[in-house]
Amino acid sequence: MKKENRKMAQQRRAEEHRKKEIRRKVSKILAVCIPILVIGSGSYIDDFEDQLIGAHPGDTVEVNVTFPDPYSLNTDLSGAEAVFTVTINGIYE
Repeated sequence: MKKENRKMAQQRRAEEHRKKEIRRKVSKILAVCIPILVIGSGSYIDDFEDQLIGAHPGDTVEVNVTFPDPYSLNTDLSGAEAVFTVTINGIYE
């Protein structure tokens, strides 16, 4: 029983470490922010752009995505879930 508990605790710590690493890598991606996003361009992860529709300048939106699996730009993020906090600075036509 104690061995099972120890194993479960190790697995939980490993999963927490994996999630922490994913958050760190996602933060690095965000640090290299592209200031202009064209809605409908399909240049971001699926559903990213759709979650910004209806937002107005000054709004902050949390965008929930799951990286594709495989994700060729960074294989460590393949299949990972992430939340991006996006502030709308302006809307242009």
